[in-house]
Formats: sequence, C-alpha cells, structure tokens
Amino acid sequence: MQLNQVIVATDFSAHSDAAIRHGIHIARAAGAELRIIHVVETLADEGALHSAVDRWRADTRGRLARQVEPYTAEDIDITQEIVDAPSVAEGLQSVANTYHADLLVVGSRGLTGLKQTLLGSAARRALRTVETHVMVARGEAPATTGYQ
Repeated sequence: MQLNQVIVATDFSAHSDAAIRHGIHIARAAGAELRIIHVVETLADEGALHSAVDRWRADTRGRLARQVEPYTAEDIDITQEIVDAPSVAEGLQSVANTYHADLLVVGSRGLTGLKQTLLGSAARRALRTVETHVMVARGEAPATTGYQ
C-alpha cells in the first residue's frame, strides 16, 4: 500500500506523543507527508463566546507548537493544524477527506469498561467513523526494523 499522506491526531497527552512518533516513523519510511492535527470542538454559533474561543484557539496553537517542537529536528517536514468541528470524529473525517489521507494515527489511553463508556474514546470513534485506514498507536514506535 502506497502512503502519501499520514495524519496524526493529538489531544496533547503522552499517548498522543507516542502516536506522533509512530506517524513520523511511518511517514519517513513511506516518503509520505505528515500532518499533525488537533480538533477543537466548537459550537455552531459561538456568539458571545467569541473572544473566549479566540483565546482558547491561541492557547491551543501554542500547545500544538510545543508538542511538535521536539520533532522538528527529524528529517521530515511536519505540518501542524488546528481544526474546528462539532465533534472530534467529524473533524478527523473532514481532515482525512480534505487531504486524501491514506492513514490516520491516533493514540489511545487504553481505557476499558465503564471508564471508556463514560468518557468515550476518540480512538474508538475514529475507528468506527473515519473512512480511511486508522491505526491506534500503543506504546513506542518500533526501532529501525519497522512494523511486522
């Protein structure tokens, strides 16, 4: 399978850092473009909340830049993007469609049972709804041997 566009979703957690490392490893090996995104769930009508939402977006841009910064020395170009969407799943699907993603990489906290049911899981929703290949990254990316 030829990979041209790899997208990694981040929620700024340690699990997202692992997903970024997997995405870098895969994009480098495939010669693919790498895009790291964060979805901001927004209301359809922000109205009076406009200035608060603007501050929140500015803070989110800074957090994304700080999370990606350690990887800028890698020998791969990384594009960063903040995506506004009604839900994380819709944002992931929108980005996958817009950039014709071949692979979406998401991290997972590994919640199970009641915690997963109550808190939900962006990884689980992505697996169910995003219409491209989705990889749930758990743990560190393999060394130079690649995936098996």
